[in-house]
Amino acid sequence: MYREMIRNRSDPFAPVSVVWWRKLWKMRIHERLKLCLWKLMWDVIPTKGKVVERLGSREDEDVMCVLCGEVVETIHHLMLGCTVGRILWSQSPWALDTGAFLHRPLSCWLTSIIDPSTFPELPEDDYHQFQVIHHKAERMWDVTWWTRNQVIHHKAHLDLMVIVSQVHRLWREHLAAWQQKRQASIPSCWIPPKSGQFKVNFDVAVRDEFAVGAAVIKDSNGMIVGACVEKLDTEFPEDGEICAAYIGLLEAQRCGCRSIIVEGDSHLAIDAIRKYPEQLNWQSVGRIGDIVHLASAFDLCSFSFVFRGANEEAHHLARWAASRFLSGGHPDVHEHFPALYWVYAGTDPA
Repeated sequence: MYREMIRNRSDPFAPVSVVWWRKLWKMRIHERLKLCLWKLMWDVIPTKGKVVERLGSREDEDVMCVLCGEVVETIHHLMLGCTVGRILWSQSPWALDTGAFLHRPLSCWLTSIIDPSTFPELPEDDYHQFQVIHHKAERMWDVTWWTRNQVIHHKAHLDLMVIVSQVHRLWREHLAAWQQKRQASIPSCWIPPKSGQFKVNFDVAVRDEFAVGAAVIKDSNGMIVGACVEKLDTEFPEDGEICAAYIGLLEAQRCGCRSIIVEGDSHLAIDAIRKYPEQLNWQSVGRIGDIVHLASAFDLCSFSFVFRGANEEAHHLARWAASRFLSGGHPDVHEHFPALYWVYAGTDPA
């Protein structure tokens, strides 16, 4: 595959010049995303139109786009012409109109993603976010392609509001992760609270069909006084983080803590709690309201963002508990938390 990509950089029939291939390979995105863009450039995605072009068609074969039913399904159509696709683009965080590219080669649109300065409505500070969001396979393209496959193979109902909500959620999660990465050079470690105070660190481990929230409570001497885990019925990190914060507060209440500092490594979760109710996170508004109400029962309760290095115990505890649930077991945390050092090794303490 690598040799083929290198050879194609100088192919006279290539969709773009060598200059653009060089820009593609130098982009600050995951290699898988570059490969995704490369496939789109060369139009090798097995759409109905491409399969018919390569293999021929039967008389009864349906080659129309399953999302809109208007024209033959091609990459160009799914990316730029499909009504559903255009709605997704228009409902993206930057409300982009793909109509200007409708009658131009797909390569024009893709090179615009490589060089976002061609979009006057896009702020320069958002260039990197735009690049990652809009051709990351898990983002815009996979949302469209996944939706198309669900309709074809599983006869799924097309719900645009659900799809748009998914795009916005993925964008928010990426934005928080990118902001954290930009600050990753700042040293981070767990800092003990003042005498008489306790720190509640929380985190979540997300798996395919569930998530596990975890919280660890330590005193001013760094001693663990409480820990808990809970299996959550969600597959979204933001929801899981907020639920983990809630179970951390419940554990602090159970331990009799009166003055607490709640710490997590999710910008989204911490900001959502801090800004409630002025700015509402509608997906988790009920749980956030519960957190704020429960926090008012303490003499002192504050919420702070910390880097992963200051949240290691909660992070490893969540991962360990998730592995126990996956193997059919149940993590009995309260029997082991006085010796919680085992979470650093990722092993079962039993």
